[in-house]
Amino acid sequence: MASFETFYNTSKHHIVLREYGRTVQEMCDTLLKMENKDQRTKTAHTIIEVMRQVNPTIPNNAPKDNDTENKLWDDLHIICNFELDITDAPFPTPESDIMGKKPVPLTYQRKKIKLRHYGKHLELLVKEATQKTDSEEQYQAYGFILRLMKTYYSGWQVDNNRDNNFVDDIETLAGIEFTEELRERLLIEGGIIDPATLNRLKQRQASQKQNNHNNRNQNNRNHHQNNRNHNNNNKTNKNNNNNTNGNSNGNTNNNSQPNNLNNKNNSNNRNRNNKNRFRKPNK
Repeated sequence: MASFETFYNTSKHHIVLREYGRTVQEMCDTLLKMENKDQRTKTAHTIIEVMRQVNPTIPNNAPKDNDTENKLWDDLHIICNFELDITDAPFPTPESDIMGKKPVPLTYQRKKIKLRHYGKHLELLVKEATQKTDSEEQYQAYGFILRLMKTYYSGWQVDNNRDNNFVDDIETLAGIEFTEELRERLLIEGGIIDPATLNRLKQRQASQKQNNHNNRNQNNRNHHQNNRNHNNNNKTNKNNNNNTNGNSNGNTNNNSQPNNLNNKNNSNNRNRNNKNRFRKPNK
């Protein structure tokens, strides 16, 4: 009977790149043992085609671009332990110190953003518009930024209407304050709000301001009235306390007079009884 020798993966040497499997690893081991350089070059190109098919990160029928080809040849050199010597290699042999080399850490920008929901780029646009010397160009730049801000805002909030607040946001980003005339011009000509809506908004704001003024006056009047009522209540309570004290003193004096008379009568009766007790009897 024929005997079969059993091999386990644990007894075999380590796989350098697991995404290609042990088969490609053994092909590369055989490639390094070839003495003919031309045959070795031809076999290397064949192994590259096999690696293209078995690599899961490369889709089937993918075009042959330089990045993909460079990656495959680099992987082939890595599997061959950087000992592959072929004729007219399409890419240079990578350096051996790339294995285990840590990537360069990314440096994140820690710049403060005033309004984070607009991003840093919009803040740079506002800064660029603020530095313009021509007033008409500056106005046109602000109008473009207003339309861009409304586009950004409507992308994540459609129902809530805050057209009048976009100018406030530009003032916050630019660190300036627009005149009322310029604000209305930006809102109308920038396509943010139409004139009829702006007039209704101004009337609503004026009405709200008047209502707030009336409410403050009414609150002040109510406060003064409450103070007067409080003072009147204090006076009434003081008078009631004085009347109560007077009645209490009068009742005490009236009740004490009969008691004094009773005590006097009782004392006279006791004295009379004592005299009768010690009087000598008649003979």
